Amino acid sequence: MLPVGRNATKSFQLLAATLSILSSGCSDSVSHYYPLETGLWWDYRIHTTILDKPQHHRVLISNIGMGVHHGRKVYIQRRSPATENYLQLTPDAILRVHTKVAAKATDHPPESIVMPANVEVGYTWMSESRLALIESRTFARQDKLRRLDLPVELTFTITASDEIIEVSAGRFEHCIKIDATGERFVPTDRGNARAKVRVQHSQWFAPGVGLVKSERNETSDSTFLIPGYYSQNLLRYGQ
Repeated sequence: MLPVGRNATKSFQLLAATLSILSSGCSDSVSHYYPLETGLWWDYRIHTTILDKPQHHRVLISNIGMGVHHGRKVYIQRRSPATENYLQLTPDAILRVHTKVAAKATDHPPESIVMPANVEVGYTWMSESRLALIESRTFARQDKLRRLDLPVELTFTITASDEIIEVSAGRFEHCIKIDATGERFVPTDRGNARAKVRVQHSQWFAPGVGLVKSERNETSDSTFLIPGYYSQNLLRYGQ
């Protein structure tokens, strides 16, 4: 799920429920944690730390309607300022099947699970993400990781079903928690060495609301690399 884009501002866009999509054949649970109803919106505060430099900004996510992509009905979700994700509802999951940035298609994996129909604790699946936070501490251009657009396979697991989360938007009970982990080797020291990068990502979804909190860490034991951190917290939401 949580698939990540090419930089720290494209992070993981999983939202909550609406009865308008139950007729699709997908289970009540997936529609309960990821809404696709046109007009819903969510306002998030984003915090990133890359190369030890903290940054803060806001992101607005909104459901803008439906369309067709390669013959398949999709729900279009916009992430400010210029990203659109095409989401397909299936009996087994909600999938991200296409991404446009500034009206141009990206090479994001063609199908990535953003929310499975099975939300029981222990359920596991895999999805591809991108390294977006960890970076080289050297000044050599060839060492810069984010320009390489490095994929990483993550294992997602539903680890809790009754969490209580407090954020600016309020106090949310009975949240599900999804943890994702993965690792890959990356080049360092101008290609003369390589280092293992570990990814840990946690997300919390409230029933009837959606994604309320997300945290991601990319770390390594290598002295050539500086860890990165990302958090996303819900400020307000509505229709």
